[in-house]
Amino acid sequence: MENMIDHVADSGFEKDRLKAARIDLARELGEMERMKFPGVDDEAFLKLEDEAAALEAAGYDLSRITPIKKLAERLADGDMQVFATEGVVLIVPAGCKENEIEGNSVFPRHLRIVDGMDEKLKELIKIDREVYSLYH
Repeated sequence: MENMIDHVADSGFEKDRLKAARIDLARELGEMERMKFPGVDDEAFLKLEDEAAALEAAGYDLSRITPIKKLAERLADGDMQVFATEGVVLIVPAGCKENEIEGNSVFPRHLRIVDGMDEKLKELIKIDREVYSLYH
């Protein structure tokens, strides 16, 4: 698959193309049983911790959400899987039950890009970051 990010910069429909590329890659990666977890990007880790603290301080019930530190440890101790449904792409611990996905997941953009990682996973991370930047 060609590098989608390089080809859509000047296009008027880049959001749709990037989102479609993200879903296609996620479905392909989702067919793999397990993948090695590359870790959570340091900046994303801190941001996720800060967001959780802010939500908790605002009175939100986070009891069904696994804290990012614990989730990162769980992913590092095992493997991960890519889960894609209805336009949403998530990274979950391998073997995660479908009813536990929401509270035990991170977005691909939160992952660290490391040498030697699966090229399709690397592309998914980059595309997910690009899609996110278009909306925020």
